Amino acid sequence: MDLTAEKKSNTDRYELVARAIKSISESKQEILSPAQLAKHLGVSGLQLTRLFKSWAGITPSRFIQFVSYLRAADGLRAGNRVMDTALDGGFSSASRLYDCTVNIIAMTPGELIKLGGGVSIRCGLSGTPFGEVYIAWTPRGICSLQFISADFSMEQALQRVQDEWPAAEVEEDQVQALILAGTIFSTKTSKPVKLDVRGTNFQVQVWRALLDIPFGETTGYQQLASKIGRPQAQRAVGTAIGANPVSILIPCHRVIQKSGLIGNYRWGTTRKQTLLVREALTAGS
Repeated sequence: MDLTAEKKSNTDRYELVARAIKSISESKQEILSPAQLAKHLGVSGLQLTRLFKSWAGITPSRFIQFVSYLRAADGLRAGNRVMDTALDGGFSSASRLYDCTVNIIAMTPGELIKLGGGVSIRCGLSGTPFGEVYIAWTPRGICSLQFISADFSMEQALQRVQDEWPAAEVEEDQVQALILAGTIFSTKTSKPVKLDVRGTNFQVQVWRALLDIPFGETTGYQQLASKIGRPQAQRAVGTAIGANPVSILIPCHRVIQKSGLIGNYRWGTTRKQTLLVREALTAGS
């Protein structure tokens, strides 16, 4: 398989899907028709159908219906499965993307003091079903996974890694980054994914709680704070979520506002909605 071609194909598909979701979400109409959406995106009806069957395993009509459902404020009530009142069938037969067994390996106090000294970090770019990502990893596991966009460059992603691990040796490994991303986002693998993250005890506690949110479901800040035994620490929980160094694998996108609105996301509201849509579409497969 040509990994570079696959990377570009993934990125192209995501960009068009993201534009579609944004268009549907911002439309004043309850439901756009497939023809209207295709015209707005500048593609043919056939291209639109192929895209959504490839990305979501369903027709454009069902996809539009689903995203319109998610747009409603009560469509994402904290703690409820978004699948419960969604579509009646036609779901993708793909496995749950990136829903692997994730193990967090927090750094020891001694390692924290060394600021990454003696640690070798490799990194690189890859396309995914949700856009281009910058991945960095140590011999123990993934330490950073960040989305690249017009507002956030590869250089900025690298700088964040270096800020977190100032004394580590960082080396580019583009080939392995593509292979690693292929493993993370594979629809077939069940291989466990290990994370090597830096954080305070409180942050790691919050990140572990995020891992317990079932695929296809969401929760709220209050529920998450209560789960870790700190019901009054909603703001601190929000800060810990924002500090998550490994997007998707530590699923901070599954935390929404009490009102049911999707809310802010470090990597963009449209991407957060895209992630929730894709998870909900494949949750029952």
